[in-house]
Amino acid sequence: MLRVKIIVLLLIFFISNTFASKVEIIAKVDEKIITNVDVVNEIKYLNFLNPKLLKIDDKNKINEIAKSSLIREIIKENELKKIIKNNNDENLLNDIENNFLARKGYKNKSQFIENLKSNNLDYEFVVQKLKIEALWNQLIFQKFRNQVKINNEYLKKKIENFIKNKERKFEFYLYEILFDVEKVNDLDKEYNKIISTINKENFNIAANEHSISNSSKFGGEIGWVKETQLSNDIFNIVKNLNINEISKPFRTPGGYLILMFDKKKDLEELFDKKKELENLKKYERNRQLNQYSLIYYKRLKKNSTIYEY
Repeated sequence: MLRVKIIVLLLIFFISNTFASKVEIIAKVDEKIITNVDVVNEIKYLNFLNPKLLKIDDKNKINEIAKSSLIREIIKENELKKIIKNNNDENLLNDIENNFLARKGYKNKSQFIENLKSNNLDYEFVVQKLKIEALWNQLIFQKFRNQVKINNEYLKKKIENFIKNKERKFEFYLYEILFDVEKVNDLDKEYNKIISTINKENFNIAANEHSISNSSKFGGEIGWVKETQLSNDIFNIVKNLNINEISKPFRTPGGYLILMFDKKKDLEELFDKKKELENLKKYERNRQLNQYSLIYYKRLKKNSTIYEY
């Protein structure tokens, strides 16, 4: 009798686990499906990039964030497959890995892999995701580099004015949320929704949930930005903010942008003019390419067939 009870309990346990781990299709992008298993893995990945996501109590919300992230990735990957044939360049893979190690502050690859294991993530899985983003950036550069306009004289003058100005100068640790609305009349409603998420959760989670920028996976984190690198319009907004204060949304070619910084520091005034000019040119080039990236992605998404179940 006891043996029968044990067998029955084991069967119930087995059936329960089988049911709990049942694979279900929750979305489809063109011909590629997204399952609940994909969402679970994406949540682990997003938590790894932005640990503050762990603070979200609403399971449905974190599932939606992960699903939206997967949809963006699939749309990009589908386009890459049409255009880029060789995506196994060893130098590219090394650059991807080194850039990520530097961004996240890892001392070496071993530390990176150990951290992945502690987050139940596979190294190849993460590298594949980083590769898609790197190839996407490469594609955007190839398609739009000739449309990038750099005004060297303006940047030189900006550096000269910066040197002449005797006021204190700063670097800001910036975060962003970039969002779009179909109608201008919906702007206040969407902005208030974002502010509500920030107040309830925090800025990083709001970026994960609402931002269409590539920085959304990192909780909207941009990092340290010198005031010389900011356009006059953006600097005038940032300089009037207090630490952790949220800016009002302002229009950019890619959508509406909200900014916040959580720390700032004095900027060294003695610097190499030539080096600073190159840094400004690089920053401006990346800024314009990011805008082209968003516009191009939105066009692809509009032409994609997306079903959500």
